[in-house]
Amino acid sequence: MDAKVTVQSKQEPDMPALCRSVAESSPMPMAAVEGADHIVRYVNSAFCLLTGKTREDLIGNGFSSAAPTGKEYLSLLDRVYQTGKAEIHTGEENRVSHRYYWSYIMWPVLAEDGRRVGIMIQVTETTPFLQQTTGMNQALLISSVHQHELTEEAERLN
Repeated sequence: MDAKVTVQSKQEPDMPALCRSVAESSPMPMAAVEGADHIVRYVNSAFCLLTGKTREDLIGNGFSSAAPTGKEYLSLLDRVYQTGKAEIHTGEENRVSHRYYWSYIMWPVLAEDGRRVGIMIQVTETTPFLQQTTGMNQALLISSVHQHELTEEAERLN
């Protein structure tokens, strides 16, 4: 019985199944595209939630129809496809009522022989983080100005 357990623990995991399971359970929106036209071949549940579309709506179509914002990601996709190097980009979309910020992380998907067979994309809506950062920077600036005014007043009184 112990020998059987030892043999099973030494078996290599099924990496494609394991990777698919990791991507599917990720809370981060992820998609995989294929070819120069960036045809969507996989999306996880978080990506569907982000775009408000079903897998059936997304798979088989170009990523441009699935992307949540802007078009700056197209040149990024082209570069990753051509160079095989991962890239990160944060973009913004101006709407009448609100400004949205998105981070795109893209990396090549390689076959066992090293060929590039697609690109994995992770999209993150980063607006809340940027709003918090901007608010903190403004508060620090106001605090600094106020401290400077108090220092000048103290020096004047002395």
